[in-house]
Amino acid sequence: MGPQNAGIADLYLNSIAKKQGRMPGRYGGNVPVPYRSMQKFLNKKVDTYIDNLPPGYEVEKLPAHMRQGVTNWSKDMQLQAGNFARLMKKNPPGSAEYINANSMFNNVKNQFKNISSNLDQFKASKTEFLKDYDSKTISEGANTDQLKLLYSGEPSYSLINGQVKYQLEDGSMVDGNNLPKYFNKNSDGANKLMQLNESSYNSGTQWDDYQRSMYERKVRNIVQEKGREGLLSLATDNFLDEPIISKDQPESWLLQEENHDQLQQYVIDKYVNGMEEAANNGYQRKKSKTSTGGGGNTQSSLTSVEYRDQYWGSGNLNMITNEPGWPTTHEVVANGDGTFDVVYRSRDNAPIKVLGKNLDPTNPDHKRYWDNIIGGGSTPASSSSIDPNSI
Repeated sequence: MGPQNAGIADLYLNSIAKKQGRMPGRYGGNVPVPYRSMQKFLNKKVDTYIDNLPPGYEVEKLPAHMRQGVTNWSKDMQLQAGNFARLMKKNPPGSAEYINANSMFNNVKNQFKNISSNLDQFKASKTEFLKDYDSKTISEGANTDQLKLLYSGEPSYSLINGQVKYQLEDGSMVDGNNLPKYFNKNSDGANKLMQLNESSYNSGTQWDDYQRSMYERKVRNIVQEKGREGLLSLATDNFLDEPIISKDQPESWLLQEENHDQLQQYVIDKYVNGMEEAANNGYQRKKSKTSTGGGGNTQSSLTSVEYRDQYWGSGNLNMITNEPGWPTTHEVVANGDGTFDVVYRSRDNAPIKVLGKNLDPTNPDHKRYWDNIIGGGSTPASSSSIDPNSI
């Protein structure tokens, strides 16, 4: 379970009740709702709204459901301004009556300007948010719950002292001159980390304390480069096979602002550990090449290309070992979770060498590892190391 928003949880639970023909209720956060379920519910609202927009994300400065209310407010303000203008004409400049009427007249003018400015900001922010949302560039670390409700529905609103105030479906309030903020994925930082990981792998050396310290400093600089928002993105966005932390995981307490330092160190350790493993993999690959006189492969092709593709397509990679001619030195092991390891033992009682780890036949990126291993290579596919091609 992730952090609970009682209002959105109520919306979600009542949407289910409506589908089932039951009366809506008020749960007040007492019924736990998975964070992902609430996000799926909100995302569907935004997706539906975007699907019904004209091309180019054309949104209106004054949404249709607000027009009548704003028109009525405008007429009332115009009447007040006219009354103050008449008072100014009836009284000599400098008199108390004139000064008061002039002040009230300018107040009405400023309210018109402020309302117009609020609606301009609303249109610009809504357009930008919908584009970023649709292109999937918004970071999972950003709290976008209010924005999803504000920009996908028809929230209640009031016009108070020249300001638009919105009341959302979950009961929360949003000021038109202080719209919620969000941030996008830190793709630049992620790319730098991937390049650093690739450099570690290509170096083909095992780390000592100095090298680990050097890489940790480099990773720390990248992690700190874009401030807290950049850190949250590197922690929660899917730059690897999966995010380092999800909001519905036990480690989500690290995402709270008061735990910033702990989160930063946690993220640094995760990336550095992955790079060290990549370095070890590169070292083993280099060592294997050296032991075979610098050749590119450690063994000949294990079976035909036809069988290689056939069993990858079937998803039962371990069954390929039943084909005629499959060498007894190699084995494809099912891990029980849909992934497979390819292992090699040169002779009885010799240590087992893992040629490919956690190969997933549903992941197209892993096909090249499978092809390489079955074709005679030995590139490992460790799912716990950082793969520069998984961005």
